[in-house]
Amino acid sequence: MRFVTHSADETEALGERLAKTLHGGEIIAFTGDLGAGKTAFTRGLARGLGIPMRVTSPTYTIVNEYTGGRLPLFHFDMYRLGSSDELFDIGWEDYLQRGGVCGAKASRTPCRARSRCASAAIRTSSARSPSKEAGWMRILAFETSAKAASVALLEGDALLGELYLNCGLTHSRTLLESAQRLLEITELTAKDIDAVACAAGPGSFTGVRIGVAAAKGFAWGRDIPCCGVSTLEAMAWQVSEFSGIVCCAMDARRSQVYHARFLAENGTLTRLCPDCAVSLDEVRLALENCEKPKIMVGDGAQLCYNTFGTEISGCMLAPEHRRMQRASGVALAARRLLGEGADCSGAALAPNYLRLSQAERERAERLRTSKESVNG
Repeated sequence: MRFVTHSADETEALGERLAKTLHGGEIIAFTGDLGAGKTAFTRGLARGLGIPMRVTSPTYTIVNEYTGGRLPLFHFDMYRLGSSDELFDIGWEDYLQRGGVCGAKASRTPCRARSRCASAAIRTSSARSPSKEAGWMRILAFETSAKAASVALLEGDALLGELYLNCGLTHSRTLLESAQRLLEITELTAKDIDAVACAAGPGSFTGVRIGVAAAKGFAWGRDIPCCGVSTLEAMAWQVSEFSGIVCCAMDARRSQVYHARFLAENGTLTRLCPDCAVSLDEVRLALENCEKPKIMVGDGAQLCYNTFGTEISGCMLAPEHRRMQRASGVALAARRLLGEGADCSGAALAPNYLRLSQAERERAERLRTSKESVNG
């Protein structure tokens, strides 16, 4: 069956009609040139599903998530994806298992899009000399690893501004709007940004993917360095003036925390262990054997402190406004990496989840069961 529309309103109406026939689990693929009406069609889908949220193009976030209606709607922009691996990185399988509607759009020339992304990534890695400029670079930072989302702007040693939202809205809905608002407040534009950074994990699988995709899109569109930093290290930078051990802990559920420790001295950090997912007992053991003062940060810090913190000498909680994940810490961690001349290209940026997602665990279990049945 073929439908022809002649205006954006007609295209939206077609999307609305289709949405009323959907039951969840469908994948709707559409392609067209710029301005062909792909986003208009998606607005119609959202309206037909009863979603009250404003629909925008996911050009820089790669995927926008819309909820509040009969079914959730996941709006993908495949234009910037160069391989099936990148599709897997943004959590395609996770979205498929959530019982919503996936709308996937692309240009008519995906191969050209892939080469464009690759060339942009190559240019980003060599466009500027991060180590030379890191002392005064303007860094736009995203933090989306937990329930709250924040955006910060750092210029050299000065934090020009930070917006922090913990209002229950999805990060895909608020992140780039917050970034635009921050630029307006500081009287800057996207052209004034020298580098972009994000928390690359560990943390919420969906949240981390949104931050990584937004950072890549922002950097690729402007030919600037793109830096992914450890969420745990970013939290440690928020209390870098402390003298002693910084214990970073994020609630990883399943009786574990994502954990790392740093030695803070004279405003600098030295990593003492790699990022890891461990039990509370393992964190306790590491801190019991240390005589230096200790400060706990992260959304798992309160859990650790309530469990064993009062039993360990010299252990304290960071003030709440310095304890949780914030984009200002991401910017400080990124400044260090840029100053060290790290590979800060979009091609090098990838999420670091520390453990498999639910969809990946189930997929691995299916493969294991299938292999056992064949061998049996």
